[in-house]
Amino acid sequence: MQVMPATPAGAFLVDPQMLSDPAINIEVGTACLRRLAGRYRGRTDAVVAAYAAGPTRIESRRRLPGKTACSMRCVRRRHVRYAILLVDEPTK
Repeated sequence: MQVMPATPAGAFLVDPQMLSDPAINIEVGTACLRRLAGRYRGRTDAVVAAYAAGPTRIESRRRLPGKTACSMRCVRRRHVRYAILLVDEPTK
């Protein structure tokens, strides 16, 4: 997950040059995902699509770019795999 410099400019008040710091990039990316999860009521597909293509594209119901659709499929597959691993993990 990489936050692009245009993302935090208005929304998170972070100097775009600071995004080269991995800790700041992760913090901003996590905050962005948290905000999108609230906006889309936790609907994973909408959150991933909005993160990748922008909320405007999702809300206008325009066709998603191929790269975004591919990312969504990848996230879905990994989400299922991690959910299975968490269920199979022995309790400590």
